[in-house]
Parts: sequence; structure tokens; C-alpha cells
Amino acid sequence: MSIKGKEILIIDDVADQRVLVRRVLENAGISVLEADSVEQALAILAKRSPHLLLLDLQMPKVSGFDFLEKRQAMTSLQSVPVIVTSGLKDTKSIYRAISLGASDYLVKPLASPILLRKIRKQLKDTEFHSFQYLEDEMPIIQASIQTEITKATATSFNLFSLIRIAPETPMRVQGKEMADFGLSDCTFVTGSAPLSWSSTGIYRGLLSAKDKNFASPSKTEKRPK
Repeated sequence: MSIKGKEILIIDDVADQRVLVRRVLENAGISVLEADSVEQALAILAKRSPHLLLLDLQMPKVSGFDFLEKRQAMTSLQSVPVIVTSGLKDTKSIYRAISLGASDYLVKPLASPILLRKIRKQLKDTEFHSFQYLEDEMPIIQASIQTEITKATATSFNLFSLIRIAPETPMRVQGKEMADFGLSDCTFVTGSAPLSWSSTGIYRGLLSAKDKNFASPSKTEKRPK
């Protein structure tokens, strides 16, 4: 898979290190963002959604470990892989970073071929698109997507989807599978729990009934054949 056109945020307080990594990434056709602190990184991430983060651990004030802990509570960053690039090479630091959600760990000094190989591995098959909107803009989007219902109850559906929907977003669901459950057309909202995604580009989410004024499904569960 080509990584050209992807966007990566480098979070590192050492300017020389950022310059070195930037050159490697830009030579591979990658767009680069830089942050010299966790605070600056969070400000950037509030406005942009890069495809991947390269994170140093040893930074003043707020460390890379602190960032990984903050990331666990940020739904918008759950699908963005993080590769740690650190001078720390002890087992304890590596284990802690991975346990906090880092996707991979590279010890400095970085070897360009290995760095690019790790990036390609993390971005493999995650062909998701990002859209930026003006502040306070509330776009109304109508999309027709193919999904697979894996479980249904009287008030909710579990499904696989090719797109990620923000929590509490109303969705009108219709189609053959709805008829299978005794429903013809119904409005649902996405679950409040963070959506998860697989390396094959499929999102897993939960749709719950917006209200209870609809017929109960004729079946309590439907599993893919």
C-alpha cells in the first residue's frame, strides 16, 4: 500500500529529531505536522485528524506516557495509531507504552527503512477518509452504505460498517435486514461507547433505538452465515 498523501504528526521536543524524521517522511510523499510538546499536539489534534502519530516519551512538563493516558479517554484518537520513537529501551518503558495503547515502539536513533516499514504496517488497509468542517458548521450528510447486522435485540443492533459515525448521531436504517426483524424503516442513534475498528477497514459500532415507538424484531438475534 502506498503511504503517499498520508498525514503524520511528529510529537517530539527535540527540533533536530523532528527535522530528521520530517525529511524521511516527506521523501516518502507523506505530509508532516510537528509539535514540540504534548500541549501543542493536543491543540493540533483538536483541529486536524492525522493518519498516524510519532510520539517521543521524554518531554518536559507533559511526557509521552501522559499523552498516551490522555488519549485513552479521547474517542477521536482511538482509531489513530501511535508509534513511539524513544531513546528509552528498557523493558519496563516499552511494556508501559504498549499497555497504554501504543501500536509499536522504535528505539532511537531511528533507521529510516525500519521507520517507513512500521508506518506502512500501521496504515495497511485503513483507507478511511477525513473531512474538515468550519467551526460551528453542522453538516447534514446522507449516505447509503452496506452494513452487516451481527446481533439484534428489541432496542438495538450490532453492526459492521465501512464508515465511522460520531456518538449520538441519529441514523435512519432501512433495507432487507430491517424487514428480517419485522421493521421497515426506523430511526436509531449511535451508541455512546467509542467505536472500534479492525485492520481490514471495518468499523464495529452499536445502534440503539431513538425511541421505543416501533415494533419489536421478530427475531432476537441474527448472525452472519
